[in-house]
Amino acid sequence: MQNIMLILTTLFAFALPIGLLVYWKNRHDLTMFPFVTGAICFLLFALGLEQVMHTFCIVRDNPVSRAIQANPWLYVIYGCLAAGIFEETGRLFGFKVLLRNYKEKEISVAYGIGHGGIETILSLGLTYLLLSLVSLGVNMGTPEANAPLLESLQAATAGEMCLAMLERVSAIMMHIGLSILVFIAVRDSSRFWLYPAAIGLHALADFAVGMYQVRLLSSIALVEVIAFVCGLGILGFGIALYKRMEK
Repeated sequence: MQNIMLILTTLFAFALPIGLLVYWKNRHDLTMFPFVTGAICFLLFALGLEQVMHTFCIVRDNPVSRAIQANPWLYVIYGCLAAGIFEETGRLFGFKVLLRNYKEKEISVAYGIGHGGIETILSLGLTYLLLSLVSLGVNMGTPEANAPLLESLQAATAGEMCLAMLERVSAIMMHIGLSILVFIAVRDSSRFWLYPAAIGLHALADFAVGMYQVRLLSSIALVEVIAFVCGLGILGFGIALYKRMEK
């Protein structure tokens, strides 16, 4: 049963973003560039620049990191705001610089699929692909390299895998909704307030996850339900604005 769930979770992690990409690209006759831009900006801002900041503010020993590590609430606020600022600024850069010549509103959704899709593949797809291979007896290298994978494999349950898939659905909904907001902020200067609003909504959506990380919340199921509600709400807000944009 565990092997089946591992394979299903792996397939889900690749099929969801690829399926969304193919559907949206074919429906609106788009090029791959907006999708790729979303992926590139996620890699640059979330996995690049944001991690540099975390190195200073959390990893290295200094007054700032000590203050953040000593206060769980400060840790949560910092983490949520950092994610919001870097990822939404990445969207701002993507739409304002890389996609400056693209005016169609469909581009906003394409960017969100690319951003959320690459995150899903990297965080869920590759992780469960490795676990699936280990569960099938594939040797991943040295015993030291295999040890954390075997530990994760022993802890993996069907319930956790279902929650992991739900979390990715919530995240992609959020990324599409926030991409619409920032797209409008870039294209309409009178509504630039949607950019800081996107930062705030992103931080709010991550708040329960942050609380779980510092054990202010103990139920991962509750965290994922909250994340789903937030993702659905942000997507709904984005769709409402999307429908009001001119073609």
